[in-house]
Amino acid sequence: MNFRKTKHLVFVNDFLSLGGINVFISSLVRLIKKKYATQFECTLVVGKKRKEVQPRLLRDDFLKKELFFLKFNKRWQRLLEIPIAAFWTSFRLHGRKKIDCLILNNTKSSFLIAPWARIKHIPALLHCHNIPAQDIYFNDIERLNGFKKLKAILRAFCLWVMQAWVIFWVKRIIVFSRFQKKQLSRFFPLCWNKIIISRFGVDTRFFRPSNNRSALKKKIGFSSSELLVFYLGRFEPNKGLSLFLESLKRLKGLGLPMRVIIAGPEDEFLPQIKKQVVRLKLKNVIFLGKLEGKKKIAFLQAADLLVIPSVGVETFSLTALEALSCGTPVVANPVGGIEEILSRVGRRWGNGRFLITQKTTPLAFSRTTTQVLKLGSRQRKHLRKICRQTIVIDFDLDKKGEKLIKLY
Repeated sequence: MNFRKTKHLVFVNDFLSLGGINVFISSLVRLIKKKYATQFECTLVVGKKRKEVQPRLLRDDFLKKELFFLKFNKRWQRLLEIPIAAFWTSFRLHGRKKIDCLILNNTKSSFLIAPWARIKHIPALLHCHNIPAQDIYFNDIERLNGFKKLKAILRAFCLWVMQAWVIFWVKRIIVFSRFQKKQLSRFFPLCWNKIIISRFGVDTRFFRPSNNRSALKKKIGFSSSELLVFYLGRFEPNKGLSLFLESLKRLKGLGLPMRVIIAGPEDEFLPQIKKQVVRLKLKNVIFLGKLEGKKKIAFLQAADLLVIPSVGVETFSLTALEALSCGTPVVANPVGGIEEILSRVGRRWGNGRFLITQKTTPLAFSRTTTQVLKLGSRQRKHLRKICRQTIVIDFDLDKKGEKLIKLY
Protein backbone atom coordinates (compact mmCIF):
# COMPACT_ATOMS: atom_id res chain seq x y z
CA MET A 1 0.00 0.00 0.00
CA ASN A 2 1.82 3.10 -1.23
CA PHE A 3 0.77 6.75 -1.01
CA ARG A 4 2.37 9.86 -2.41
CA LYS A 5 1.87 11.64 0.91
CA THR A 6 0.93 10.90 4.48
CA LYS A 7 -2.83 10.52 4.87
CA HIS A 8 -4.43 12.17 7.87
CA LEU A 9 -7.09 9.90 9.40
CA VAL A 10 -9.40 11.33 12.03
CA PHE A 11 -11.47 9.07 14.30
CA VAL A 12 -14.45 10.71 16.00
CA ASN A 13 -16.20 9.41 19.11
CA ASP A 14 -18.49 10.74 21.85
CA PHE A 15 -16.80 9.48 24.99
CA LEU A 16 -13.60 7.91 26.16
CA SER A 17 -15.71 5.41 28.07
CA LEU A 18 -17.48 3.85 25.06
CA GLY A 19 -15.75 0.49 25.40
CA GLY A 20 -16.29 -1.49 22.19
CA ILE A 21 -15.76 1.45 19.86
CA ASN A 22 -12.56 2.53 21.59
CA VAL A 23 -11.24 -1.05 21.56
CA PHE A 24 -11.85 -1.10 17.81
CA ILE A 25 -10.06 2.24 17.32
CA SER A 26 -7.18 1.17 19.54
CA SER A 27 -6.69 -2.11 17.65
CA LEU A 28 -6.82 -0.40 14.28
CA VAL A 29 -4.37 2.32 15.30
CA ARG A 30 -2.00 -0.31 16.68
CA LEU A 31 -2.06 -2.09 13.31
CA ILE A 32 -1.50 1.16 11.39
CA LYS A 33 1.41 2.03 13.69
CA LYS A 34 2.98 -1.38 13.13
CA LYS A 35 2.63 -1.56 9.34
CA TYR A 36 1.88 1.88 7.92
CA ALA A 37 3.39 4.36 10.37
CA THR A 38 4.99 6.41 7.59
CA GLN A 39 1.86 6.47 5.43
CA PHE A 40 -0.80 7.48 7.94
CA GLU A 41 -1.18 10.09 10.63
CA CYS A 42 -3.99 9.35 13.09
CA THR A 43 -5.94 11.74 15.29
CA LEU A 44 -8.74 10.97 17.74
CA VAL A 45 -11.44 13.57 18.34
CA VAL A 46 -13.25 12.50 21.49
CA GLY A 47 -15.22 13.88 24.43
CA LYS A 48 -13.80 13.62 27.93
CA LYS A 49 -15.38 14.19 31.30
CA ARG A 50 -13.27 16.32 33.61
CA LYS A 51 -12.50 13.60 36.15
CA GLU A 52 -12.47 10.66 33.76
CA VAL A 53 -9.56 8.24 34.01
CA GLN A 54 -7.31 8.27 30.97
CA PRO A 55 -7.62 4.91 29.16
CA ARG A 56 -4.82 3.10 27.37
CA LEU A 57 -6.11 4.49 24.07
CA LEU A 58 -4.79 7.95 24.97
CA ARG A 59 -1.38 6.73 26.07
CA ASP A 60 -0.33 5.86 22.54
CA ASP A 61 1.98 8.59 21.25
CA PHE A 62 1.31 7.64 17.63
CA LEU A 63 -2.36 8.59 18.04
CA LYS A 64 -2.74 12.36 18.39
CA LYS A 65 -5.62 13.55 20.56
CA GLU A 66 -8.08 16.38 20.25
CA LEU A 67 -10.24 16.35 23.37
CA PHE A 68 -13.41 18.33 23.87
CA PHE A 69 -14.33 18.48 27.53
CA LEU A 70 -17.92 17.66 28.45
CA LYS A 71 -19.43 19.96 31.06
CA PHE A 72 -23.01 18.72 31.25
CA ASN A 73 -24.34 15.56 32.83
CA LYS A 74 -27.97 15.45 31.74
CA ARG A 75 -28.80 13.51 28.59
CA TRP A 76 -30.71 16.32 26.87
CA GLN A 77 -27.81 18.71 27.47
CA ARG A 78 -25.33 16.22 26.03
CA LEU A 79 -27.58 15.87 22.99
CA LEU A 80 -26.64 19.45 22.07
CA GLU A 81 -23.17 19.67 23.57
CA ILE A 82 -21.53 16.64 21.94
CA PRO A 83 -22.39 17.35 18.25
CA ILE A 84 -21.41 21.02 18.55
CA ALA A 85 -18.18 20.35 20.46
CA ALA A 86 -17.14 17.49 18.16
CA PHE A 87 -17.83 19.58 15.06
CA TRP A 88 -15.98 22.62 16.35
CA THR A 89 -12.96 20.52 17.38
CA SER A 90 -12.85 18.85 13.94
CA PHE A 91 -13.30 22.19 12.18
CA ARG A 92 -10.33 23.72 14.02
CA LEU A 93 -8.26 20.59 13.42
CA HIS A 94 -8.94 20.76 9.67
CA GLY A 95 -7.81 24.39 9.69
CA ARG A 96 -4.45 23.38 11.16
CA LYS A 97 -3.89 20.21 9.16
CA LYS A 98 -6.03 18.99 6.30
CA ILE A 99 -8.15 15.92 7.09
CA ASP A 100 -7.98 13.25 4.37
CA CYS A 101 -10.54 10.86 5.82
CA LEU A 102 -13.04 10.98 8.68
CA ILE A 103 -13.99 7.77 10.47
CA LEU A 104 -17.28 8.35 12.24
CA ASN A 105 -19.34 6.21 14.59
CA ASN A 106 -23.05 5.78 15.19
CA THR A 107 -22.99 8.44 17.87
CA LYS A 108 -24.11 12.01 18.46
CA SER A 109 -20.70 13.40 17.51
CA SER A 110 -21.33 12.54 13.84
CA PHE A 111 -24.51 14.62 13.54
CA LEU A 112 -22.88 17.89 12.40
CA ILE A 113 -19.57 16.51 11.17
CA ALA A 114 -21.12 14.30 8.45
CA PRO A 115 -22.74 17.14 6.42
CA TRP A 116 -19.72 19.40 6.99
CA ALA A 117 -17.43 16.68 5.61
CA ARG A 118 -19.56 16.39 2.46
CA ILE A 119 -19.49 20.17 1.93
CA LYS A 120 -15.70 20.25 2.40
CA HIS A 121 -15.28 17.16 0.15
CA ILE A 122 -13.71 15.14 2.95
CA PRO A 123 -14.42 11.39 2.58
CA ALA A 124 -16.42 10.28 5.62
CA LEU A 125 -16.86 6.62 6.52
CA LEU A 126 -19.39 5.50 9.11
CA HIS A 127 -18.49 2.50 11.24
CA CYS A 128 -21.87 1.12 12.17
CA HIS A 129 -21.22 -0.87 15.34
CA ASN A 130 -24.88 -0.87 16.25
CA ILE A 131 -28.23 0.67 15.37
CA PRO A 132 -29.38 2.70 18.40
CA ALA A 133 -33.00 2.92 17.23
CA GLN A 134 -33.07 -0.86 16.76
CA ASP A 135 -31.56 -1.44 20.21
CA ILE A 136 -34.33 0.57 21.84
CA TYR A 137 -36.97 -1.09 19.67
CA PHE A 138 -35.96 -4.63 20.58
CA ASN A 139 -34.69 -4.07 24.12
CA ASP A 140 -37.06 -1.47 25.56
CA ILE A 141 -40.28 -1.09 23.59
CA GLU A 142 -41.23 -4.76 23.71
CA ARG A 143 -40.94 -4.97 27.50
CA LEU A 144 -42.45 -1.58 28.46
CA ASN A 145 -46.03 -0.45 28.88
CA GLY A 146 -48.00 2.77 28.98
CA PHE A 147 -46.21 6.11 29.05
CA LYS A 148 -42.77 4.51 29.26
CA LYS A 149 -43.44 2.61 26.06
CA LEU A 150 -44.57 5.79 24.31
CA LYS A 151 -41.45 7.57 25.53
CA ALA A 152 -39.23 4.74 24.23
CA ILE A 153 -40.98 4.84 20.83
CA LEU A 154 -40.42 8.59 20.60
CA ARG A 155 -36.77 8.19 21.56
CA ALA A 156 -36.29 5.41 19.00
CA PHE A 157 -37.84 7.59 16.30
CA CYS A 158 -35.57 10.55 17.17
CA LEU A 159 -32.51 8.31 17.03
CA TRP A 160 -33.69 6.88 13.72
CA VAL A 161 -33.99 10.39 12.27
CA MET A 162 -30.53 11.34 13.55
CA GLN A 163 -28.97 8.21 12.15
CA ALA A 164 -30.75 8.58 8.80
CA TRP A 165 -29.34 12.12 8.62
CA VAL A 166 -25.77 10.90 9.17
CA ILE A 167 -26.18 8.00 6.74
CA PHE A 168 -27.40 10.38 4.04
CA TRP A 169 -24.19 12.42 4.18
CA VAL A 170 -21.49 9.76 4.57
CA LYS A 171 -19.72 8.17 1.63
CA ARG A 172 -19.58 4.58 2.89
CA ILE A 173 -21.01 2.55 5.76
CA ILE A 174 -18.83 -0.22 7.14
CA VAL A 175 -20.44 -3.12 8.99
CA PHE A 176 -18.89 -6.26 10.48
CA SER A 177 -21.45 -8.95 9.61
CA ARG A 178 -24.10 -9.98 7.10
CA PHE A 179 -26.67 -9.74 9.87
CA GLN A 180 -25.67 -6.13 10.48
CA LYS A 181 -26.04 -5.29 6.79
CA LYS A 182 -29.45 -6.93 6.67
CA GLN A 183 -30.69 -5.06 9.75
CA LEU A 184 -29.30 -1.74 8.58
CA SER A 185 -30.93 -2.17 5.17
CA ARG A 186 -34.19 -2.98 6.93
CA PHE A 187 -34.16 0.20 9.01
CA PHE A 188 -32.65 2.40 6.27
CA PRO A 189 -33.65 0.86 2.91
CA LEU A 190 -32.04 3.57 0.76
CA CYS A 191 -28.56 3.04 2.18
CA TRP A 192 -27.99 -0.55 0.99
CA ASN A 193 -25.66 0.52 -1.85
CA LYS A 194 -23.37 2.33 0.63
CA ILE A 195 -22.86 -0.67 2.91
CA ILE A 196 -19.61 -2.62 2.86
CA ILE A 197 -19.07 -5.74 4.97
CA SER A 198 -15.57 -5.72 6.40
CA ARG A 199 -15.15 -8.21 9.22
CA PHE A 200 -12.87 -7.06 11.98
CA GLY A 201 -10.44 -9.24 13.89
CA VAL A 202 -8.25 -9.51 16.96
CA ASP A 203 -4.51 -9.55 17.46
CA THR A 204 -3.84 -13.29 17.58
CA ARG A 205 -0.36 -12.74 18.99
CA PHE A 206 -1.79 -10.78 21.90
CA PHE A 207 -4.83 -13.02 22.50
CA ARG A 208 -3.40 -16.53 22.40
CA PRO A 209 -3.87 -19.78 24.35
CA SER A 210 -1.87 -20.35 27.51
CA ASN A 211 0.90 -22.94 27.41
CA ASN A 212 -0.11 -24.26 30.83
CA ARG A 213 -3.76 -23.67 31.75
CA SER A 214 -3.57 -25.66 34.99
CA ALA A 215 -0.76 -23.47 36.30
CA LEU A 216 -2.59 -20.35 35.12
CA LYS A 217 -5.75 -21.38 36.97
CA LYS A 218 -3.76 -21.79 40.17
CA LYS A 219 -2.04 -18.47 39.60
CA ILE A 220 -5.35 -16.59 39.43
CA GLY A 221 -6.66 -18.39 42.51
CA PHE A 222 -8.59 -21.44 41.31
CA SER A 223 -8.09 -25.18 41.35
CA SER A 224 -6.93 -26.82 38.13
CA SER A 225 -9.82 -29.30 38.38
CA GLU A 226 -12.50 -26.59 38.48
CA LEU A 227 -14.48 -25.71 35.38
CA LEU A 228 -14.39 -21.94 35.03
CA VAL A 229 -17.42 -20.36 33.37
CA PHE A 230 -16.69 -16.74 32.58
CA TYR A 231 -18.96 -13.76 31.88
CA LEU A 232 -17.32 -10.52 30.76
CA GLY A 233 -19.40 -7.46 30.01
CA ARG A 234 -21.90 -4.93 31.27
CA PHE A 235 -24.92 -5.73 33.45
CA GLU A 236 -27.68 -4.09 31.44
CA PRO A 237 -30.89 -6.16 31.07
CA ASN A 238 -30.31 -6.73 27.35
CA LYS A 239 -27.00 -8.46 28.15
CA GLY A 240 -29.02 -11.37 29.51
CA LEU A 241 -27.05 -12.02 32.69
CA SER A 242 -30.30 -12.61 34.53
CA LEU A 243 -31.16 -15.37 32.03
CA PHE A 244 -27.73 -16.92 32.53
CA LEU A 245 -28.14 -16.99 36.32
CA GLU A 246 -31.52 -18.69 35.91
CA SER A 247 -29.85 -21.29 33.72
CA LEU A 248 -27.23 -21.91 36.44
CA LYS A 249 -30.01 -22.99 38.77
CA ARG A 250 -30.68 -25.87 36.37
CA LEU A 251 -27.01 -26.89 36.36
CA LYS A 252 -26.85 -27.36 40.14
CA GLY A 253 -27.87 -31.00 40.04
CA LEU A 254 -25.24 -32.06 37.51
CA GLY A 255 -22.48 -32.20 40.09
CA LEU A 256 -19.95 -30.41 37.91
CA PRO A 257 -17.01 -28.76 39.75
CA MET A 258 -17.99 -25.42 38.29
CA ARG A 259 -17.04 -21.89 39.30
CA VAL A 260 -18.78 -18.92 37.70
CA ILE A 261 -16.78 -15.71 37.31
CA ILE A 262 -18.64 -12.49 36.52
CA ALA A 263 -16.55 -9.48 35.52
CA GLY A 264 -17.65 -6.05 34.38
CA PRO A 265 -17.77 -2.37 35.30
CA GLU A 266 -20.01 -1.47 38.22
CA ASP A 267 -23.26 0.18 37.18
CA GLU A 268 -26.81 0.66 38.45
CA PHE A 269 -27.81 -2.86 37.38
CA LEU A 270 -25.14 -4.72 39.38
CA PRO A 271 -27.05 -4.68 42.72
CA GLN A 272 -30.01 -6.37 41.01
CA ILE A 273 -27.73 -9.11 39.68
CA LYS A 274 -26.21 -9.67 43.13
CA LYS A 275 -29.68 -9.90 44.67
CA GLN A 276 -30.63 -12.51 42.09
CA VAL A 277 -27.53 -14.56 42.94
CA VAL A 278 -28.55 -14.53 46.61
CA ARG A 279 -32.18 -15.36 45.78
CA LEU A 280 -31.18 -18.33 43.61
CA LYS A 281 -28.67 -19.49 46.27
CA LEU A 282 -25.81 -19.67 43.80
CA LYS A 283 -22.76 -20.13 46.00
CA ASN A 284 -20.27 -20.73 43.21
CA VAL A 285 -20.55 -17.22 41.70
CA ILE A 286 -17.71 -14.70 42.07
CA PHE A 287 -17.82 -11.00 41.11
CA LEU A 288 -14.49 -9.54 40.06
CA GLY A 289 -15.26 -6.03 38.85
CA LYS A 290 -13.76 -4.59 35.70
CA LEU A 291 -10.92 -6.53 34.05
CA GLU A 292 -8.48 -5.02 31.57
CA GLY A 293 -5.20 -5.76 29.86
CA LYS A 294 -3.15 -8.77 30.89
CA LYS A 295 -5.50 -9.66 33.72
CA LYS A 296 -8.43 -9.94 31.31
CA ILE A 297 -6.38 -12.08 28.94
CA ALA A 298 -5.34 -14.37 31.81
CA PHE A 299 -8.98 -15.05 32.71
CA LEU A 300 -9.91 -15.59 29.05
CA GLN A 301 -7.09 -18.11 28.74
CA ALA A 302 -7.94 -19.91 31.98
CA ALA A 303 -11.70 -20.09 31.40
CA ASP A 304 -13.27 -23.32 30.19
CA LEU A 305 -16.22 -21.45 28.75
CA LEU A 306 -17.20 -17.85 28.04
CA VAL A 307 -20.92 -17.10 28.06
CA ILE A 308 -22.61 -14.30 26.11
CA PRO A 309 -26.27 -14.66 27.12
CA SER A 310 -27.48 -11.47 25.40
CA VAL A 311 -31.20 -11.23 24.78
CA GLY A 312 -30.86 -7.97 22.85
CA VAL A 313 -29.41 -7.76 19.37
CA GLU A 314 -25.62 -8.23 19.23
CA THR A 315 -24.38 -6.98 15.88
CA PHE A 316 -20.86 -8.21 16.60
CA SER A 317 -18.78 -9.29 19.58
CA LEU A 318 -15.11 -8.49 20.06
CA THR A 319 -15.23 -10.29 23.41
CA ALA A 320 -16.22 -13.50 21.65
CA LEU A 321 -13.35 -13.12 19.18
CA GLU A 322 -10.87 -12.49 22.00
CA ALA A 323 -12.03 -15.57 23.92
CA LEU A 324 -11.97 -17.81 20.86
CA SER A 325 -8.51 -16.53 20.00
CA CYS A 326 -7.41 -17.65 23.48
CA GLY A 327 -8.87 -21.09 22.69
CA THR A 328 -11.89 -20.66 24.95
CA PRO A 329 -15.27 -21.86 23.63
CA VAL A 330 -18.14 -19.37 23.67
CA VAL A 331 -21.83 -20.11 24.20
CA ALA A 332 -24.31 -17.47 23.07
CA ASN A 333 -27.93 -16.89 22.21
CA PRO A 334 -28.93 -16.58 18.53
CA VAL A 335 -29.28 -12.80 18.60
CA GLY A 336 -27.37 -11.41 15.65
CA GLY A 337 -23.88 -11.20 14.23
CA ILE A 338 -22.34 -13.32 16.97
CA GLU A 339 -24.16 -16.28 15.44
CA GLU A 340 -22.04 -15.90 12.30
CA ILE A 341 -18.85 -16.15 14.36
CA LEU A 342 -19.86 -19.19 16.39
CA SER A 343 -21.34 -21.05 13.43
CA ARG A 344 -17.88 -21.04 11.83
CA VAL A 345 -16.48 -22.76 14.92
CA GLY A 346 -19.43 -25.16 14.94
CA ARG A 347 -18.97 -26.17 11.31
CA ARG A 348 -15.35 -27.09 11.96
CA TRP A 349 -16.52 -29.08 14.98
CA GLY A 350 -19.14 -30.88 12.91
CA ASN A 351 -22.28 -29.15 14.16
CA GLY A 352 -22.84 -25.55 13.06
CA ARG A 353 -25.06 -24.75 16.04
CA PHE A 354 -23.04 -26.55 18.72
CA LEU A 355 -22.22 -23.31 20.58
CA ILE A 356 -25.50 -21.50 19.81
CA THR A 357 -28.64 -22.00 21.88
CA GLN A 358 -31.89 -22.94 20.16
CA LYS A 359 -33.90 -20.26 21.97
CA THR A 360 -33.24 -17.31 24.26
CA THR A 361 -34.48 -19.11 27.36
CA PRO A 362 -32.73 -20.29 30.55
CA LEU A 363 -33.51 -23.92 29.69
CA ALA A 364 -32.00 -23.69 26.21
CA PHE A 365 -28.95 -21.87 27.55
CA SER A 366 -28.38 -24.47 30.27
CA ARG A 367 -28.62 -27.29 27.71
CA THR A 368 -26.01 -25.76 25.42
CA THR A 369 -23.74 -24.91 28.36
CA THR A 370 -24.05 -28.46 29.69
CA GLN A 371 -23.09 -30.11 26.41
CA VAL A 372 -19.89 -28.05 26.28
CA LEU A 373 -18.94 -28.55 29.93
CA LYS A 374 -19.59 -32.31 29.77
CA LEU A 375 -17.07 -32.86 26.99
CA GLY A 376 -14.18 -35.16 27.83
CA SER A 377 -10.67 -33.77 28.18
CA ARG A 378 -9.66 -34.91 24.70
CA GLN A 379 -12.77 -33.42 23.09
CA ARG A 380 -12.36 -30.21 25.05
CA LYS A 381 -8.78 -29.90 23.88
CA HIS A 382 -9.90 -30.45 20.29
CA LEU A 383 -12.62 -27.81 20.63
CA ARG A 384 -10.14 -25.29 22.00
CA LYS A 385 -7.89 -25.98 19.03
CA ILE A 386 -10.79 -25.38 16.63
CA CYS A 387 -11.69 -22.11 18.38
CA ARG A 388 -8.15 -20.82 17.96
CA GLN A 389 -7.93 -22.05 14.37
CA THR A 390 -11.15 -20.26 13.41
CA ILE A 391 -9.85 -16.90 14.60
CA VAL A 392 -6.42 -17.32 13.00
CA ILE A 393 -8.00 -18.19 9.64
CA ASP A 394 -11.10 -15.98 9.60
CA PHE A 395 -10.62 -13.13 12.09
CA ASP A 396 -6.94 -12.30 12.33
CA LEU A 397 -6.41 -8.56 12.82
CA ASP A 398 -3.51 -8.32 10.38
CA LYS A 399 -5.57 -9.81 7.56
CA LYS A 400 -8.93 -8.20 8.28
CA GLY A 401 -7.54 -4.88 9.46
CA GLU A 402 -5.50 -4.48 6.30
CA LYS A 403 -8.62 -4.80 4.15
CA LEU A 404 -10.29 -2.19 6.32
CA ILE A 405 -7.36 0.23 6.06
CA LYS A 406 -7.53 0.01 2.26
CA LEU A 407 -11.00 1.58 2.45
CA TYR A 408 -9.47 4.65 4.08
